[in-house]
Amino acid sequence: MKKHIVLVLLVPILALTLISCDADMRSSFASFLGGLGGNVYIDGGLVEANKADVKAAAATIAGLGSGSGTATVTEGSDTEDFGIKVTVPVGVTSVMKPQPKADQDKLKDDLANALNSPQQTAELKEELKKPVTGTRRDAVQGTVEVFNATVDKLVAAIGPGNEELQSTLQKLALDPIDPADSGITEGDVLLVQMMTNLISNTIETIKSTTTSGKVEDVSDEGLAKPENKDKVLAIIDDALFTAKIAEELSGSASIDFSGQLDLANLMDSLNRSSRTSRDGNDDFDMSDFIGSINNLGPDLVKMFGLKKQSDGTYNWESGGYRRFISTQQAYRGAVEHALKFSSKSGQALKSKADSLVFDGSTAIKYLLAVAVTEMHEWGKPDKPSEENHGRVIIRTIISDNSWIATGSGTDTTTWIEPNVTGIKFEDFGKALYGKGEVYLKTIFENTQTINEVGGITQLSTAINDFLTKTDGDGKTDFDKWFADLK
Repeated sequence: MKKHIVLVLLVPILALTLISCDADMRSSFASFLGGLGGNVYIDGGLVEANKADVKAAAATIAGLGSGSGTATVTEGSDTEDFGIKVTVPVGVTSVMKPQPKADQDKLKDDLANALNSPQQTAELKEELKKPVTGTRRDAVQGTVEVFNATVDKLVAAIGPGNEELQSTLQKLALDPIDPADSGITEGDVLLVQMMTNLISNTIETIKSTTTSGKVEDVSDEGLAKPENKDKVLAIIDDALFTAKIAEELSGSASIDFSGQLDLANLMDSLNRSSRTSRDGNDDFDMSDFIGSINNLGPDLVKMFGLKKQSDGTYNWESGGYRRFISTQQAYRGAVEHALKFSSKSGQALKSKADSLVFDGSTAIKYLLAVAVTEMHEWGKPDKPSEENHGRVIIRTIISDNSWIATGSGTDTTTWIEPNVTGIKFEDFGKALYGKGEVYLKTIFENTQTINEVGGITQLSTAINDFLTKTDGDGKTDFDKWFADLK
């Protein structure tokens, strides 16, 4: 297995080789709400935290997926609840409807208020872990099916000539929920409702920017018209807030990825790895990154949702992997949604109080989401009895390299490559190569754009050099990295 691919695409290594930070520098909300700290009296236990906001948010969420917020549907029939006519998939009997604008605003306000302090955030997260059963569970499962059908129908309707927008919209799709999945939670309800609102608002906005009122007539010119500015900005803001919620649900919001970025080491490793693999020596020095892995490894394993088993290996409980991958799909899809509509409309991204705050960690979180979603997409099983390859590889990496989960690596620690019967990891690189140079370059360009909104200057410089600087053969480091995936 080519280790330079591991550097870029495997979750623990991708995130951790970017970072060299001291554990004491981490705070649960430093990167999420502009460094708002806790209250010393609350932290010391002298005063009880105000729980009114989190109670209001929990009550709002508990009302999602039931009553007037759902619609009864029949498989094989048509529904237009999401703004475009789609056929109801097999087995779906009910769906969560997109919320009216006033209800969407209330949901966002309740969530924003609850996320104003680490104490209330922690309690909200506990509320979101509560299981969902019965008709609400059925509604969540059915909504994901209809949501994905809506995304597919929208992409098809937009048609040729809008390939960039099609690709971006397709990334909003979520993993289906298996009927046997017993791990559906209030967090799933919230995430699905946010994504449902986003796709419905997007369809409505696209229609409103065309003279015909049809999504198939969407154009860059229409999105960029001055009279449509506020409409498109609302979609950008919706997408960023959705990414913010996905970030909280995944647990990445409480991890300070930025710290002190060892960018020179990272880029040198990428370039050295690419060069040496062509020379027959596919290696990199793990000791360069042991400190970073020890600091952040335990937090990342917790973020993945992996649990240590009685035999010492790591695995997911029921629904755990699906919840993890869904938050990463939603985060990546929502961020790219905001980026694309920002680009198409000619408007710069904004960092508002009710939207995702861009800082030095955001680009890393985006790259991590890209890594795991690409691996998940590549690893979809051919048969129902098979497991997703991405799931198996991540689980195997942590089980075989348990020092990542415990933060106990040393300079002499040996990296054990995942060796899974029937899975050729080299095929992952080939699959990425098959998606094309433009597709992969866009990911790096997205990272650069995200970082330039509110990140670290040297990261943008490093990415720009990686994409544009050439040596004697006229090829960039990106060109060589891409060619080496084949």
